[in-house]
Amino acid sequence: MEKSIISLEDSLDTVFGLSSKDWKLYSPLTLAYLGDAVYEMVIRTICVKRTNMQTQKLHRKVTGYVSAKAQAKMRDALLKELTEEEESIYRRGRNSKPYTKAKNASMEEYLKATGFEALVGYLYLQKEYERMNALIAHGIEALQAKCPLYEIGAALAKKVAATDTPQGIFLVAEQQKKSLPQMAEHLQQAAARKPLLVVLDGVQDPGNAGTIIRTADAVGADGVILTKGSVDVFSDKTVRATMGSLFHLPVVTDVSAEEVAVFAQAAGCQLLATALDEQAKPHFAVDFGKGSLIAFGNEGGGVSEELLAAAEKVYIPMYGEAESLNVGVSSAVVLYEAVRQRHFA
Repeated sequence: MEKSIISLEDSLDTVFGLSSKDWKLYSPLTLAYLGDAVYEMVIRTICVKRTNMQTQKLHRKVTGYVSAKAQAKMRDALLKELTEEEESIYRRGRNSKPYTKAKNASMEEYLKATGFEALVGYLYLQKEYERMNALIAHGIEALQAKCPLYEIGAALAKKVAATDTPQGIFLVAEQQKKSLPQMAEHLQQAAARKPLLVVLDGVQDPGNAGTIIRTADAVGADGVILTKGSVDVFSDKTVRATMGSLFHLPVVTDVSAEEVAVFAQAAGCQLLATALDEQAKPHFAVDFGKGSLIAFGNEGGGVSEELLAAAEKVYIPMYGEAESLNVGVSSAVVLYEAVRQRHFA
């Protein structure tokens, strides 16, 4: 495979009269643009040469390696092995402002993938093929790493199961908790667009919390913050209600109302809170094009007084006989107004 790449590169230089340049001076997005194609060519070559399969199956297999999620995981495995120069190229790519929106991946994963592609593009242009292939090979090993598998008896399965009719598979995994400083760093990496974060202030129902996290993921929010007194986001019911979205978004828990207000100000975001109040404005009248933290409150008491005092109040107009909306429904209504303004206005 390496000879094929070298032959192609040398042939391009000869046929088209191309010359070497200081590739460090190139935009990291330009390097990533090339690296994306080079990396996919390497993966396609590996898959095609290893086995002859139907095109549809081949495409699914290749996609498992070239998606932003896969590249982000490879980056995590490779970061400690990079030289100072390679890490510099990677970080330039990761910190660049993307021109496209992440698809089927969080913004953090998308930016990691961009940094990885920039590094691949740089090594390719430098003709450091052995190094490029070695890093890709190590990354593939990380993607293929398997968890240890154990068989347990029915009695133990019944004891650890959270439902009466479990699927029969139990996973032990580390909780991916974030801190506010880590969330701030995440927002800096996603600075190409105005941040959108969701705050759950004392929301205690696992189903509601999971629904809101799932909705936040669907609208492309940058993260979720839960204040003190909110439901355990890693409880079995909440995890199930998120339908996997808990693993796509950075989540910060056990935060005070004061910390939320300080964080919003430091991030340059408006702090909004849903409330039935004379001072509140309809959510249609709010400018969600700005960086925004939107707080949704406890099912019975709403957003706390401490957080309301620091926030701009908004409400959802209702014209029937219903007194209120479920907090999960309210979050969807408000967040999709933000989507409308940001993407369809």
